[in-house]
Amino acid sequence: MVAYHKWFALPERPVCDARAPFVLPEYLKMTLSKSVMRNVARFRIRRHGLKCETGLYGRSPDRSARVCNLCENGDYIQDEKHVIFSCIGTEHLRHQFIQLFDNISEGDIKGFVFRHNSEVYKFIRAAVNLFD
Repeated sequence: MVAYHKWFALPERPVCDARAPFVLPEYLKMTLSKSVMRNVARFRIRRHGLKCETGLYGRSPDRSARVCNLCENGDYIQDEKHVIFSCIGTEHLRHQFIQLFDNISEGDIKGFVFRHNSEVYKFIRAAVNLFD
């Protein structure tokens, strides 16, 4: 839950604001295919096939159940940040969407996701599809 809040939580409106206290994510306001919207939502709420989640299904605290099976050295937890910025399995996607990584610090997942660019959401869809 901490990772979600740190990486994906949207700012709430002030309590004195008469509107609802939450903000609708930008990707839901854009004209995107259903598969893009579905995979972005799954990515944001950790309902994807990455080992950071699936490795916990057996309630095992063992770190090895969450390590990326695509990277050679086996030191990386297969989580959203790893998949976006450094996983060997998504390297071809980073090359395909290279313009998305201009002017973004490696590891700045919040800065990457909140760019509100349809290409960011298409990258996420493709990455989620790789791990399903």
